[in-house]
Amino acid sequence: MKKVIFAANYGIALLMGTVVTLSSCSEEVTNFENEMVYAPVSVKVNEFSVSMEDFPSTRAAVSPSEYHEGVKAITLAFYDSGGNEAYNITQQNIDGANTTFGQFSFNLPVGNYTLVAIGYNFFDGDGFSLTSPTAAAFTTLLPRETFCATQAVSITDGTPLDLSITLNR
Repeated sequence: MKKVIFAANYGIALLMGTVVTLSSCSEEVTNFENEMVYAPVSVKVNEFSVSMEDFPSTRAAVSPSEYHEGVKAITLAFYDSGGNEAYNITQQNIDGANTTFGQFSFNLPVGNYTLVAIGYNFFDGDGFSLTSPTAAAFTTLLPRETFCATQAVSITDGTPLDLSITLNR
């Protein structure tokens, strides 16, 4: 009789130990399932700084929507601290009618980033790729208007972030 009672008590203890172990495991899984916090980000590309080669002291400030003769696209990208692309978008203004040209709105997760903005002209059949904060290429060797800027950005919580950046030649 004592063996049966001992075995029953041992079985209950084993069952209780399993329940305690499983319940502690479920708490660890819950801790790993934290949702990412995103912040709304707005970026405005400011006026371009244009200088003429023959007259380096001559400068003119022109807004992106007005400078459709030379800049017809803006590529905006964010790279995380590991150099991985977190966000990339290109706006085009082929006919100069895009009144929001140079204005971007999107969400990014909390983190530290490098913002890269490039304004450029392009030709039919042309391609452009931005592969890192320091590497961009066109598919042709034709000369074109190109403006760029980089900026460090830190998103610490879900608070909206408004950025502005000026592209220089």
